[in-house]
Amino acid sequence: MGSNAKRPSLEPIFSSKYIETAVELRFSDLPPFGVVAPPEAAARFGNSLCCARNIALSTDLDELTESLIAQPKTLPWGSAQSSTQSRSRKKLIWLDEGSREQAAQLMTNGPNAAPRQKLHEELVANGSGGVRGSSLCSLGLANELRQCFEVDDVPLAFQPNYAHADFPLHYDLPGADGFGRSIVTLNVKAKATILIEESLDHPQCRWRFELQPGDAWAMRGYARTRCAHGVSVMGIAVPTPCTAGCRACRVSLNLRCGAHDEGEVAEIERDWLASPEGAERM
Repeated sequence: MGSNAKRPSLEPIFSSKYIETAVELRFSDLPPFGVVAPPEAAARFGNSLCCARNIALSTDLDELTESLIAQPKTLPWGSAQSSTQSRSRKKLIWLDEGSREQAAQLMTNGPNAAPRQKLHEELVANGSGGVRGSSLCSLGLANELRQCFEVDDVPLAFQPNYAHADFPLHYDLPGADGFGRSIVTLNVKAKATILIEESLDHPQCRWRFELQPGDAWAMRGYARTRCAHGVSVMGIAVPTPCTAGCRACRVSLNLRCGAHDEGEVAEIERDWLASPEGAERM
């Protein structure tokens, strides 16, 4: 299944059995907040998977929450084929203008691609920054989040996500809408449980950890290229699409950093296609 393939609809989109059987992860209290337990998880993940609790930022979380809630929302987040995922939304905030054209092209590819017309409407409506009122989602905030987890990759874009339902286990295609060598996510509003599956190397191993507003987590290396992840929004199931001013959704803010080159993309996708478990998550 290549970068332009459609991921099959998954209903229900997040199986409770995965959460129930997944083993809880523990993270270090010191930067970069990598996995420290259980021992086998710590040995394999190390600092490729990190989580920091209630991180200190110069940006006020309540102010950021209100700013993101107020935004108009047109881009779908998740599979348009799913009756539940299709109600969730995402936005884009460019941080690296030099990579903007390439990133926009990637966003229109892949199983959860943004429709070209919708992406164009978003950029026209919201101006060159990609979103109105995006001053809080600044390069300064991006650098604070990167520094928290000692991420060296250059910040390319913020992607605010508005979840109206769970997001299934999936792998972000690096040559498509899942671009980014490293991903840092700030949990802005509402609780969530993150599920990690070692799909390529230990497909029966699934791990979980919970997030509160103000927590942040990061993926790179092994966790980013060899594992699938999913999000349970802890019972949120909103029957209508997310719109400006919606307060029913879980809000998170992804920071996409660095880009894989074409050779790396080809190698990563080849590994996932060669694995039955991996192909199922693409």
